[in-house]
Amino acid sequence: MNTNKANPNQSNHDQSNRDRSMEVANAGLETNEANLEANMDQVLRNFRSSVHAWSEAELRRPRMVPATHRHSWRFAAAWALGCVVAVGSLTAGLYQHHRSQFVASNTQQQPVQQDQQQFQARLSAVSEPAGQRDENLMAVVDSDVSRPVPSAMEPLAQLMDESPDQ
Repeated sequence: MNTNKANPNQSNHDQSNRDRSMEVANAGLETNEANLEANMDQVLRNFRSSVHAWSEAELRRPRMVPATHRHSWRFAAAWALGCVVAVGSLTAGLYQHHRSQFVASNTQQQPVQQDQQQFQARLSAVSEPAGQRDENLMAVVDSDVSRPVPSAMEPLAQLMDESPDQ
């Protein structure tokens, strides 16, 4: 058991054997590490080349771009709003045109109606007795004189009455 103490050469020899075995083991580890490092470099190179090959294949492959439906509601809303504005403008224009024609026809009919009423009044005055006729004639003259605007100027006066005060 205590052989190491009995033979000092034996212990040096054992020590040198251990040192050599450690060196061999270390050398083996170094070669294993070198082999592992070289092997790892080869694996990484292979992986890199396969990634590059896959990327090039994907870039060359024809693709279909999916239609975007996110903005389709904006397009539809813009068209709908544009149509509403166009229809509103057209309706407002037609309304203004119709209103101007209606006002023009009313202004033309009112003097005609007034002239017809005056003619009827004068006609009835002629067919009545002389005393009554004079009174009716005076009433017609009085109504003609008391007019605020002459009959030729009545359409202009009506337009002035319709427009707001300025």
